Amino acid sequence: MWLAVEPATFAPLTAEAGPVWATLTAQHDSITFDFGNGDTRSCAGFGTPIVDTNTLDEGPCGYTYRQSSPDDAPYSVGVTTTWSISYTSSSGSGSLDPFNRTANFDHDVDEIQTIGREN
Repeated sequence: MWLAVEPATFAPLTAEAGPVWATLTAQHDSITFDFGNGDTRSCAGFGTPIVDTNTLDEGPCGYTYRQSSPDDAPYSVGVTTTWSISYTSSSGSGSLDPFNRTANFDHDVDEIQTIGREN
């Protein structure tokens, strides 16, 4: 399967209180997929969407399940994006610890198929 999520960006956020101010800027670092079967895969950027359906291999960021999920027990897949956050403020600048955001969903794998190609 090809792995990609819709790219996201965040505009810098500024807060002020009298003469004190701070601006936070978030930059996307990586995305990690946990396939619910013990396998994980990290990808650059937000993964790679399918561009050409004639090239249905794993692509630059993909994964192939080798076993179907147990009956009535889909794999619990987790997708984690990691962000770096830097700041500038009236008293200096620096960076915060990386921020991780995870979304989970069930993914039922019923059968494994191969895709053949004609040369």
